[in-house]
Amino acid sequence: MNIKRNLLMLTTVVVLAFGVTACKSSGVAVSDEGHIIAIDIDAPETAPADEVAAVVVKVMNRGFNKLQESTVEVVMPTELVVVSQTQSPGVTWTERITAGGLKLYAYTINEIDVGGKAELTYHVRTAFGNLQETGKLEVTVLEDKLPGGKLVETKSIRLQQ
Repeated sequence: MNIKRNLLMLTTVVVLAFGVTACKSSGVAVSDEGHIIAIDIDAPETAPADEVAAVVVKVMNRGFNKLQESTVEVVMPTELVVVSQTQSPGVTWTERITAGGLKLYAYTINEIDVGGKAELTYHVRTAFGNLQETGKLEVTVLEDKLPGGKLVETKSIRLQQ
C-alpha cells in the first residue's frame, strides 16, 4: 500500500513540476503566468468539390489569468475561397492580405476571460481543382507570454470521394 501511495505522490509531483513551466503541445500552450491557450479549428475532414462549408476557429483561455491584447492570424489556402466571415464580440478584424494565392486574415483580440473564447467563423467554398486535399489552413496566436511568442495549429480538408 505504501508503494502505491509513494508512486502516486511521485507522479503528482512530476505532473505539477511540468505543469508550472511553460510548454506547448498540439494546439495548446501554457505560459508561466497562468495562461493556458488553446486553438481549435472546427472544419470538416472531407468536403465535396465546389461546396460551401463552415470553418470555425476558436481561441480559448483555459488558464487562471485573463488574456489581453493578442493577435491572431489565419492563413487560408488557395483551395478555400472565403465567401463570408464573422468574428465574436471583442475581436477586431485588422487586415486582409493576399499574396501568392494565400489569404492572411489578421485580428486583435481585446481580452479573453478565464474559461472564455473568441470565435472566427468562415464560410468557404472548396476549389480543389485537380488536388485531393487543400493546403494547410494555419492559425497562429501571437502572444509574447507564450514559449516562442506564438502558438500554431494547422488543418487541411480532403476531397470527398
